[in-house]
Amino acid sequence: MSDRERVAGSTSTAKYIRVKDMSLLPPSTNHSIHPSELLSVAEMYRADKLALQYVESSYYLMQRAAAAVADLAQAILPLEDKAQVLVLCGKGNNGGDGFLAAQLLVNRGYKVNTIFCADPTDTKVLKGDVSRAFEFFSNAGMTIDFYTGSSFSTDQAQDAPELAAWYSELARQADQLLIIDAIFGAGLTRAIEGPVGLLVDAVNGLALDDEYRNRVSVLSVDLPSGINGDSGNSFPSRHINGPRQRAIKADYTISFFRAKPGHLLQPGHGYCGELTIAEIGIPDSVLDVIKPETAENTIAYWQDVFPLADNTVHKYQRGHLLVASGPRYATGAARLAATAALRAGAGLVTLVAATDALDILAAHCTEVMLQAVNSDKELEKLFKDRRLDSIVIGPGFGPGEACRQYVFIALKTCKTVVLDADALMSFVDKDKSHMDALFTAIKESAASVVLTPHGGEFNRLCTSCDLASDSELTKLERTKRLAALSGAYVVHKGPDTVIASPAGPAVISVHGKPWLATAGSGDVLAGTIASILMQARNNLFKSSSTTQTNGDMHSGEITHSVLRQVAAAVWLHSEASCRLGPGLIAGDLADAYPAILATLHNR
Repeated sequence: MSDRERVAGSTSTAKYIRVKDMSLLPPSTNHSIHPSELLSVAEMYRADKLALQYVESSYYLMQRAAAAVADLAQAILPLEDKAQVLVLCGKGNNGGDGFLAAQLLVNRGYKVNTIFCADPTDTKVLKGDVSRAFEFFSNAGMTIDFYTGSSFSTDQAQDAPELAAWYSELARQADQLLIIDAIFGAGLTRAIEGPVGLLVDAVNGLALDDEYRNRVSVLSVDLPSGINGDSGNSFPSRHINGPRQRAIKADYTISFFRAKPGHLLQPGHGYCGELTIAEIGIPDSVLDVIKPETAENTIAYWQDVFPLADNTVHKYQRGHLLVASGPRYATGAARLAATAALRAGAGLVTLVAATDALDILAAHCTEVMLQAVNSDKELEKLFKDRRLDSIVIGPGFGPGEACRQYVFIALKTCKTVVLDADALMSFVDKDKSHMDALFTAIKESAASVVLTPHGGEFNRLCTSCDLASDSELTKLERTKRLAALSGAYVVHKGPDTVIASPAGPAVISVHGKPWLATAGSGDVLAGTIASILMQARNNLFKSSSTTQTNGDMHSGEITHSVLRQVAAAVWLHSEASCRLGPGLIAGDLADAYPAILATLHNR
């Protein structure tokens, strides 16, 4: 890989490749090593057009993209006697990348088969850069096979066995086979059907075949064919056995300049395999025009507002958090939240509970303080101590009127309010009156309010506020709409956690591991979020002389964004799962925080 260097991704999902030769770019252009911004399909199209102010042509960008594909292919599949490459090209720009990458690989000594997923007559109607790439490919004496038929016609099931046999024979002849998927790009909005659908099935079938799975790899260009770049979804195709999702299952995916939401949102993230983002000559300055509002949750996104105490800080400056406990038989969830808050840096944490639950709590808690609260009036009296201005409500509390009243009191008096579990479900009702009252109270509150639903809770919240009916919305769009409607920051938990601000910007976090899906993990996260927000509000952060281009997504100033602080808490929680590994239980997570925080302090 002579003309590129790999750089670590700062816990980004993607590996970034930096282009060394930047002679065509203006001297002032600053290329981020660890960019956080995510671009929608439309925003990426716009970035391509804006880049033409700095590069000689769009075909130049295609050439750079093809070189990146060829470089990655060579890294995946070192040149050997029986190494083979199969390049599948469509009729769009992805196909152009594929044609040029195929020629580069032939020039480097690889045996390459190229299939154009179209009828031979389609070559006459190719336009723009794709036409130029195909002409260059053909004039270089490259051989090509045509895979005929309409890509969107009804499946011809009888063709499948013949196609699968052809793939198997190709794989059998090679010690290692790399299939480059350059059929469809990120903008696909239709199902893959017809002959191309069968081709996709055959590619995926090789990966499932015990005979070939260790000898066949798939590299997708931009996104795996069939996956939409905005939603991460594929589209149901017609089949003799009924509708089904259909997309290439890649081992590797390479995209360009910036990742897209579809690279991170499920199921797309699971189809991408190992993601690489190549810088191909598009300057970062185009982002000042585009002003993207979506980011990936990386350290670079929030590091300048993460609360890191210095030697002058005392415990009250680090904040005093309340966690509302459930009844005597349900104190565990609140204890998990309280312990996590302390481990994440809170100066003091007090569990408030009914008197008859205090002995249970006292038997388990050492560092966490306890306070009896048996009524709404007692809670209001407690908040007269102005040092107590942050609270977590919901974990194990129990749904109902008592929970609702705690929430309303907190919204009137606190500066940080995290509502989880029962504090959310207490407002789900058929006539929507409770939900309307909650959203009104949030908007009238001076507090930073965070809602932390998992997928099931999120759907119930949407049902109670008329968001459930729009099935066309992506997870990102639905989360942003709930944040705007409620006036709160929303953490829509899952393997692709989406964090949205009521002002519009959002973050996608895929840093965590699947073993986070365990009882009590969300309670730990709620306490962690409250702790980070409370400390950051007290200005416990190290100043940075580095201007962040992604502070509020399009501000050049360092800002104390609540969204970024929430994202930091989600990252900390996820990083704990990475370090602990399989078999973790919720109580383990906070114990992993000190080592992670020490690393952040030393950065």
